[in-house]
Amino acid sequence: MVCSSQPCVTTSLNALTVAGGGSVNGSTIDMANMYATTCGGNGNEAVFSYVLPAGQTLRLWQSQNSYDSRHETRWGGDCPGDNVVQCTDDPDTLEHAWHNDQGVATTVYFILDSFSSGSGEFTLSWAVEDNWGVEEGEVRLAGGASASAGRVEVFHSGEWGSVCDDGFGAAEADVVCRQLGFEGAQNVNCCAEYGEASGAIWLGACARARVRHCRCCSLPPLLALPLR
Repeated sequence: MVCSSQPCVTTSLNALTVAGGGSVNGSTIDMANMYATTCGGNGNEAVFSYVLPAGQTLRLWQSQNSYDSRHETRWGGDCPGDNVVQCTDDPDTLEHAWHNDQGVATTVYFILDSFSSGSGEFTLSWAVEDNWGVEEGEVRLAGGASASAGRVEVFHSGEWGSVCDDGFGAAEADVVCRQLGFEGAQNVNCCAEYGEASGAIWLGACARARVRHCRCCSLPPLLALPLR
């Protein structure tokens, strides 16, 4: 006689993700006790999964809970996952993150267990990002045919945004070009030559002028740089 084990049941976060993230309320009170995390725990578990595209990063954390929990993130294989990313006892709200460098879409698992045999309610939040390793204040040129031309974009507060072209001239362009490793700017254009920005517009000239002057700015500066 061969006895079958109870299947691992996960809640998929993909369908619940809106605008690159989400939040869901849940409870482990009526869940099964099937797994123990690698840092201990012997309570009921809630298991979540997310199929993460190659090159993206998944961040997960508990916004709040009503019991003493342990949580673990794993990736790859069948539920509850073959590879441990991180296991945490305290604090319960500590964020976990995993960057998919596997070259293919890979399933990430997040297991919510308890310190001992407890259970309770929780709020799980998550975010999916493309900016692994990008540091605050980095600049790039977007929308051009090469790395030496395009819209000026700056990474700020976790997202790329364009720079308002009010007050942006040759001196500012030279600074950007040199940050990117070029000798300087060849010219500065306007009027969406490389496409209008669809994301945030970081207002560059408003520190020196009235905010009303920049509020409707939607055409970031464009640079054409000499080849290295």
